[in-house]
Amino acid sequence: MLVNRTSLGPLNLGVIGAGHMSYAIITGVLKRDLIPPEQITVRGIEQEMLSAHKALGVKVADDNCSVVKASDLVLLAVKPQTVDTVMEEISPFLKGKCLISIAAGVSREFLKKYSDEAHIIRVMPNTPLLLGYGASAVTPRGEIPENLYQAAISIFSAAGEVACIEDGLMNAVIGVNGSSPAYFFRMANAMVKSAVRQGIDSGVALRLAARTMEGAAQMLLHSGKSASELTDMVCSPGGTTLAALTAFDEMEFDRLIDEAMRRCTKRALEIGK
Repeated sequence: MLVNRTSLGPLNLGVIGAGHMSYAIITGVLKRDLIPPEQITVRGIEQEMLSAHKALGVKVADDNCSVVKASDLVLLAVKPQTVDTVMEEISPFLKGKCLISIAAGVSREFLKKYSDEAHIIRVMPNTPLLLGYGASAVTPRGEIPENLYQAAISIFSAAGEVACIEDGLMNAVIGVNGSSPAYFFRMANAMVKSAVRQGIDSGVALRLAARTMEGAAQMLLHSGKSASELTDMVCSPGGTTLAALTAFDEMEFDRLIDEAMRRCTKRALEIGK
């Protein structure tokens, strides 16, 4: 996907919902000089996070409608349970605006019921955006003006990778990039606990496991080999890695991961709109 990482010029960004994810997104935007802080307006209810946003130099609004009025691009970064209330409030001011929703499970069709005159993009980002290593799934452009769509793509690519995913698959993609950091954290935690039981210092074990995950990810991205091929490269006949992987096979690791991802999608559908 071609991405314009240059300045977005006169476009103003508004953010409704000052949480960790919006903080990560804004930080990426500012680091890349896409939009100056004085052209970003934020509204949130959690004071500690709102103060963190304010420290970035952005403007803070007293209400959601003021955010929309001041913005060309509006990032809807609220919990799915509060989308109804927020959309009812801001819908009269969305005409011609680009609404970027990161609310899990909330479809574009649902958002369009509140404003069919807004240009709506649905995005599923993840928490590694905080460090500039995020992955975001973005719905296709459709009839959205090219400049607004490319602006949205630039905002998320400023802190990581962007992939275009059909709206109908946005719930399923949560298991791949939205919730999945927790899978890796859980695996790292289990590895560290096992290492500690075998006498290794927990801090050393954590750094070794994390660096190994980081290196393995780079190999997946840049080696040109599949995950299966890379697995085989680590294995020697009768060796330690193969012995470890027999536990994965016996305990049906692949089936466990598949079930976890399916439950993730099911929950997204349950809380979705």
